[in-house]
Amino acid sequence: MRALFILPALLLIAAAPQSLVLSDEDGAFEDIARNSADAMNANCLACHSSAMVTHQPALTPMQWRETITKMKTVYKAPIEAADEPALIAWLTAHSARQKPD
Repeated sequence: MRALFILPALLLIAAAPQSLVLSDEDGAFEDIARNSADAMNANCLACHSSAMVTHQPALTPMQWRETITKMKTVYKAPIEAADEPALIAWLTAHSARQKPD
């Protein structure tokens, strides 16, 4: 008897239009350090949302370099060595914006 109610409900749910709504916070990175946004958009958004990246703790340039190295070696992130200075510059500039005055 319960199946008579559950089955139509499941069919209605399955037939409902599906959509994905992204947060207004998500999107492409802005240039905040020496034309680095292109490198950020090309390398980071493949695996991370921009919100996830911008909500990281403030790190030093050396710590960002270590983080990028870990992503490349452990997680096999396809980050080009030529892009690393731009990534570190952007992430460091963003970290500096987070520090309280």
